[in-house]
Formats: sequence, C-alpha cells, structure tokens
Amino acid sequence: MNQPTFIHHLPLALGAAGLLFLAGCGKAPEGTASTPAPTPEPFTGEVHEVKMRGTAKGFFYEPEQLTIRRGDKVRFLMVDGGPHNVDFANQKIPGTATALLEKDGLVTGVLLQAPGQAAEIIFTKHYPPGDYHFLCTPHAALGMKGMIRIVL
Repeated sequence: MNQPTFIHHLPLALGAAGLLFLAGCGKAPEGTASTPAPTPEPFTGEVHEVKMRGTAKGFFYEPEQLTIRRGDKVRFLMVDGGPHNVDFANQKIPGTATALLEKDGLVTGVLLQAPGQAAEIIFTKHYPPGDYHFLCTPHAALGMKGMIRIVL
C-alpha cells in the first residue's frame, strides 16, 4: 500500500528543521554582543590536607585545627571509617561567610564513602578572615569536628 509522499519525506524535513534550529542556537541577537563567561582566577595558593578518620581511637579530622590564608585550598581526604563529610551548617563561622558558602554549594559537603575520595574547598579572597567551625554529619554525636582559621 502506498503512503502519501509527505510521510516518506517527514524524517528528512524534521532533520533539516533541526539543523536550522541548532545553527541559530548560541548566537546573540543582531546588534548585541555576546558576553563571554568570566574566567575563573588561577589557583595560586597553598594546598592543605585534612584526613577524615574513623579508627579504634574514634572519629576525627587530622589535623582538627588548621590555619590558612585566603586563596588557599583545603583538601579533605577520606581515609577510613566513613562515610564522612564537611558540614558548616549551623556552625560558628564569620557572618558574611554563610552566604558565600551557600553560593558555592559548600554549606554541607557530599558524603565521601571510599578511602581515597576527596573534597576540596578553595577559600578565595572573597571569604572573610576568621574561624570556620565544621563537623562530620554522620559522626557529630561522636565529636568529629574541626576548625579552619583564615588569616589575611
């Protein structure tokens, strides 16, 4: 049985329409300039490592306290006894830092499950100096807490 001609050409017509649509994507309207995305600042700080531990001694960050400069990176490394995370929610931190941590999606970090997994935080120049207290949500009742002091 013969089908109407337009059905035979429908896939070709839809494909051509899709190509025309895609060709116009990403272009700024005539008479306007497109603004490129801002380039992130290159990392030039120091890297500090904090081990996330769970042993017969207990659950703890190693070191428990750390002093860094603005622009430094803190790498939280899951060593044993997980899952672990870094949670700044409802902890003592400089007032304006809460909004920055929220904007950067860092208030409550992801749960690290396996040894060797890591989470990194770069405390850019926008973070105010002060003490940033944090804890491990699964082990808060067991006293797993820490503090990062940011200095100028």
